[in-house]
Amino acid sequence: MLIQERRRRRANTATQALKYQLAQCCEDGRIEAMVVADGDGLPLASSGDTFACDEVAARMVLVGQR
Repeated sequence: MLIQERRRRRANTATQALKYQLAQCCEDGRIEAMVVADGDGLPLASSGDTFACDEVAARMVLVGQR
């Protein structure tokens, strides 16, 4: 039985794998930027416009407290 590899890129770290996944989600969904951040608003992984990702991550700290 031949196994077909679906992945186009391989990552050595979880952070790099998450960046690849966010980039693919942006491409598939035609989204300009996506970010995953910690509770302090620091981006853990992002794809797209760096400034936009940093801004969203920082602002979500305030939104998340509600």
